[in-house]
Parts: sequence; structure tokens; C-alpha cells
Amino acid sequence: MVAVLTSPPLPVPARYKGDAARVEERSGAPNGAGIRFETQNNEAAVPLPLAMAYRSFQQGDYRAAEEGYRRMLQQDARNRDALLGMAALAMKRGAGAEAAQFYRQILSLYPRDEVAQSALYSLTPANESSEAGLRQLSAQQADAAFALANLYAGQNRWSEAQGAYFQALSLDAGNADYAFNLAISLEHLQENKSAARYYRQALAGKGTFDRAIAEARLKALEPQ
Repeated sequence: MVAVLTSPPLPVPARYKGDAARVEERSGAPNGAGIRFETQNNEAAVPLPLAMAYRSFQQGDYRAAEEGYRRMLQQDARNRDALLGMAALAMKRGAGAEAAQFYRQILSLYPRDEVAQSALYSLTPANESSEAGLRQLSAQQADAAFALANLYAGQNRWSEAQGAYFQALSLDAGNADYAFNLAISLEHLQENKSAARYYRQALAGKGTFDRAIAEARLKALEPQ
């Protein structure tokens, strides 16, 4: 058995500095309207509903995440991160058409948004146009490389999928979901030693992939 692929991961909100950040309520903000994320390098303010929605999504509490993203959109209907969050939640439900609507909304507001572009390409029925568009973006955009890899994987083009997953991971080396999917593609190519390496890398990080599946595949690949 080979593990199933994961859906595209939700990008970290702009100005959000990661799980290691220390969270404090912003001084003077009415009703906790914002929080401050303090990191070793700098500080960045993120609206509280958006920050909490992102954390809920990462923790798998999708109902709370949706509530947070909707609250954020009530405050700012143009908020890119909240729209991306709603699209990601739709993808989690398997509602591709709904996700595409959110991505189109983002592109109507921000026509050059590469994350929305690559996601929308990935939701388009596979054809030469969508593949060419993703290839063009994939050289510098991890999301596009990941979407291109998923397109190849859906067509059982595992050698090309492996190359695109590797490209995605090279652009975002800490992304555990990319490592997990790269491991799957390598296993399809019977490159089990390399597959085990990337399952380990995935399990060392945080992602939306099924950790139980990754652990089972790693155990199956390791010498007994």
C-alpha cells in the first residue's frame, strides 16, 4: 500500500511569524482587536480573529477556523489570508467549486497573487493550459510546484511528480506536507531508501498529512 497525497497546505498569514512566536494582546486595541507576535528577529501585528483561525486550522479544529475567518472577513472583506483560509477549508471538505470561487475572489482583488493562481490551476481540469501555467509559476512558487506535482500524480506520472514535489520542497524546505508527498512519489518509483528519508523529515515537522499513515509507511520501509 502507498499512502494518499495531502491537499495543498494553508499558507502562513502575512506578517505571522510562526508557532514559536510569543502572543500578547496589543496595548490599546479595543476588545482584543489584535495581537502582537514577538519573535527573535522582529514583531508583527496580526488581527486576533485571523491569528486564532490559523491556529485552529493547524490544530485541525476546522469549525473554529471557519468562525475565525468569517469574523475576519466581516471586519475586512478584502483580507487575503482570510479568503485563502476559507478556500483551504473548502478544499478540506472536498468542495473544489467553492474553493475556486474564493481563489477567483482573491484574484479579482489581487490579480498577481501567485498562490491563488496556482491553486486555481490545480482545480482546473487537467489540460495543457493548466499544466503550462503551473510549470511557469513553479520555478519560483512552492505552491505552484506542489500543485503541478499533484496534477502529475493524478495522472500517475510519478517521475515528473517526484521532480515537482522536490522543487516545492527546495523552495520551502520546512514544509512537512511537501516532504510527505515527495516520499509517496518516491515510494511509487520504488526508491524506498529515499522515501523513508522524507517520511522521517515529514514526521519531524508539522503538517496536515496523516501522521499515522506516514509512521506506518516508514515502518514498512525500514529494515526489520
